[in-house]
Amino acid sequence: MRETLSLYRGHDFLPSTEQVAAIPTIYAQDGVPTTDKIVHLHYTAKFGEWWITELDQQTWVGFGFVRLTAMPECAEWGYIPLGELEAAMDPYGNIVDRDLRWQPTSGGAIPGIRHL
Repeated sequence: MRETLSLYRGHDFLPSTEQVAAIPTIYAQDGVPTTDKIVHLHYTAKFGEWWITELDQQTWVGFGFVRLTAMPECAEWGYIPLGELEAAMDPYGNIVDRDLRWQPTSGGAIPGIRHL
């Protein structure tokens, strides 16, 4: 995946090769309760937050939980195309950043994640 805003961001949007290797592929955690799914990546912006539990390394589509600031009641689990997320920018120039201090954490330990 080609990053378009890494110079503006000041760091890579995608995690290291080692971090990517540790993330389960899409569907690998099917049947695992959302409280027990491990959230491997966290992305933030003024307009939302994204928590990634699974990743297709060929397409860079992740699966996880999304909560948009303007519509927190519509937060949901679903597919997250990282290419689109990397290029997202609001009208004020705010972009999405990868939380560089994030450590893999169970979904149940993260406040604000709605569980299925």
